[in-house]
Amino acid sequence: MKWPDSLKQFKLGRADVSIFNNGELAICLAEIMNEQSRWDPSYNEYVENTRLFPSLTIHISLQGGASVLVDPNDFLLSSPPGSEYYPQSREYVPPPVIFDQLEGSGISLSKVTHVVITHAHFDHYAGVTRKDFRGNFRPAFPNAKYFLNHADWDRPETQQELLNNPHSDVSNSLGVLNEEGVLQLVEGTEELLSEIAILPAPGETPGHQVLRLRSEGETLYCTGDLFHDFIEVENASAMSSWADYATNLKSKETIVKLALQENAYLIPAHMQLGRLSMKDSKIKWNAVLEIV
Repeated sequence: MKWPDSLKQFKLGRADVSIFNNGELAICLAEIMNEQSRWDPSYNEYVENTRLFPSLTIHISLQGGASVLVDPNDFLLSSPPGSEYYPQSREYVPPPVIFDQLEGSGISLSKVTHVVITHAHFDHYAGVTRKDFRGNFRPAFPNAKYFLNHADWDRPETQQELLNNPHSDVSNSLGVLNEEGVLQLVEGTEELLSEIAILPAPGETPGHQVLRLRSEGETLYCTGDLFHDFIEVENASAMSSWADYATNLKSKETIVKLALQENAYLIPAHMQLGRLSMKDSKIKWNAVLEIV
């Protein structure tokens, strides 16, 4: 892996990868973990205290013009000041909105070709649309196709919002994409491009999925909310209360096994870039790049 000057950008094989932090979420893991979660007591400090977790959007640029975006989040739309996970500090100021961050980095919104939504939690797709000059929500990346798993589209929560509230967050985002004919519903594994595939990893939601990038012998997984923190990597039973325990555990085991076999890089949506290793027959998370 070759690192340029910017610590938020790196090269993986022939692909250029950029990591954007939309803003920090204040989360106490002990408050969101399910009753089956177990962890080594040495992790108590990390589990029981509120910490800040980045909300990441990943961009992948491939030779030939493909411009792939994973989980665009409009932070102030999904986590406005005063909301549950917005930092309480009065001094906290989130980074610029994702659209400005992308264009400021030389990534044209109109040239994005694919947008992958790992799952239908709003902080992972709040940036798929934005208001036009008339105040109407329109696709934020006008020439892109948007990829969501069919099971998340079919969720009762999603369909109820679409049917019952035309002004809901879901209607203003996924609903707009569907009406515009740019929403592609994924079932199972989908080869998106020669170097990029979408793999199912259900559990966090019924249709949770991850993106895999393979280029010149190197591999990267954008894992969405398969893990929220290194504690959930190293303690497989630890997971959010809303996840389907058995399904999520199986997805974790599948992706962890692949990542170890390929010595792959991982970008979870709320963590730093990292890799996995085995120590004393236990999975260990090794941070490669701190996201600030």
